[in-house]
Amino acid sequence: MDQRLLEPLDAMLAFVLVEGNGDPGLAPTAPVTDMNSEPVRSEILIPAQRASEELRSRIGWGPRQISLGIFLVIITVILFSIAIVGPVVASYGEETPEAYFAAAVATLLWDAAFVAIAFGYVRRAGGSWQSLGLRKPRSWPFLPLLAIAGYVLAFGSVLVYGLLVTVAGLDFLEPDTQIAAELFETPVVVAITGVAVVGGAPFAEEVLFRGFLFGGLRSRLSFWPAAFLSGFIFSLAHADPGFVAPFTAIGVILAFAYERTGTLATPIGVHLLFNSVSFLLLVFIPEAR
Repeated sequence: MDQRLLEPLDAMLAFVLVEGNGDPGLAPTAPVTDMNSEPVRSEILIPAQRASEELRSRIGWGPRQISLGIFLVIITVILFSIAIVGPVVASYGEETPEAYFAAAVATLLWDAAFVAIAFGYVRRAGGSWQSLGLRKPRSWPFLPLLAIAGYVLAFGSVLVYGLLVTVAGLDFLEPDTQIAAELFETPVVVAITGVAVVGGAPFAEEVLFRGFLFGGLRSRLSFWPAAFLSGFIFSLAHADPGFVAPFTAIGVILAFAYERTGTLATPIGVHLLFNSVSFLLLVFIPEAR
């Protein structure tokens, strides 16, 4: 693949980082005067060609393991839903604190299953946690800044999508709120849901969709097909037609963050920030629910 095709994402990330550097609250510990200069740029992003080679060198799994892993993930979600959420809904009703609590517990359990399934197949292919992308960041001081930059790009994708849908009058493609408003009436339910949304989901979903799925696809495909396909599957996992386009775009951004920094710490940070801001808005601004 012509690495120049990645230049638009490079440019957008550089712009966000430069803008953030003007704010003392966002400034990294090392001075950033020119994002196109070395060694500043290499402190943040691995050069495209080397990033591709490093990622592919760690991957020992491919389409077969990915297909089996995704199938097992789907079965796991169905079984946990039936075993945990089903009985509670049958006893207390669907829109009750008990049902929301059970759903949060099920979510935490299948998040743990996502990680176990991904690591299981990677381990069988001769890999390790590092093969999945759980590696030390190249530069800890830049990690928060990268997370903020990624969040800005991800939020921008959602914002642009929302504007396009509104202008086009395609109301049926507007994303629905994934968390019911009634859930916020019970503090203990809010707490465990917050743990699932802010704590469990960013880690588990990045291990599964970026570390395992994107990584496995990247061993056979160039960046854009692997990023779009893994992002598309990531969007389908949210079970809402309104999330397909924006979450596919976010998946591409997260895949870029993973490949070009060489660690899942970056997309996990972006995902955590995105979920945290979204959840806190719902908690403290009832009108947003």
